[in-house]
Amino acid sequence: MLLTARTIGYDVTIFFLSLGTIVYCGLLYRSRYVPRVLAGLGIVSFVLMPVGTVVSLLLPQYKDLAMAAWAPGIVFEVVIGVWLLLNGVRLAPATVAAPEAVIDSASR
Repeated sequence: MLLTARTIGYDVTIFFLSLGTIVYCGLLYRSRYVPRVLAGLGIVSFVLMPVGTVVSLLLPQYKDLAMAAWAPGIVFEVVIGVWLLLNGVRLAPATVAAPEAVIDSASR
């Protein structure tokens, strides 16, 4: 009974984790800090994950098949980790204000 409760709790946790990760990948997509293809892969990967957990909760006999929905998320996590280690994030170059503009704005 405790193992069943643990499994259900784990699936519920993964469900909410994947919802948060969808939002995170959406922000990465909009900000263009990483390539949009990579952020799009994250969105698609983590949309599949809650579907797999719902199937696992409602149809426990297909739990092993439903776990296949987690595979794209695992691939995304490895790829984004390697990308960030090798390339970092894309930042726009900082614009430097002319010294006169800084003095004018400080005097106002």
